[in-house]
Amino acid sequence: MGGEDFPEAGWFDFPVTILAWWLAELGDLVRGASATCALTFMDGPYEALVRRGGDGYAVELRGHGATVRAAEEIDPAALLESLREAAGVALATCAGRGWEPHPDVTRLRASLRR
Repeated sequence: MGGEDFPEAGWFDFPVTILAWWLAELGDLVRGASATCALTFMDGPYEALVRRGGDGYAVELRGHGATVRAAEEIDPAALLESLREAAGVALATCAGRGWEPHPDVTRLRASLRR
C-alpha cells in the first residue's frame, strides 16, 4: 500500500500456510460471517486488519505494538481474487516440486475451494 513493502522489503514467511489462513478469514468476511478479519503472519507481530463498515471495507497494516503503518479503503473481492491467484501459483509450485500430499498443501487446496 502506498508503495511500501509490508512487513518489510524481502520479507519471507510460510506462503502455503499463510494463504490458507488468509483465504478462510477473508472468505468469512466477504460472505458476511464476520465484520473484521485479521490476516496474520507466522513470523513477527504483523497483520493486515480488514474491516467492513459504512459503504465499504478498509484495511490497516499493523506492526509492532499494533502500530498502524498504513490504512486505506479496499475492494475485498479484488483482494480475495489476488489471494486465490497466489494460492494457485503456490499449489502449482508445490506440485511441481513433488510436495503433495502434505497437510499444509491439502489445507490450502481446501481453502481455495471454499
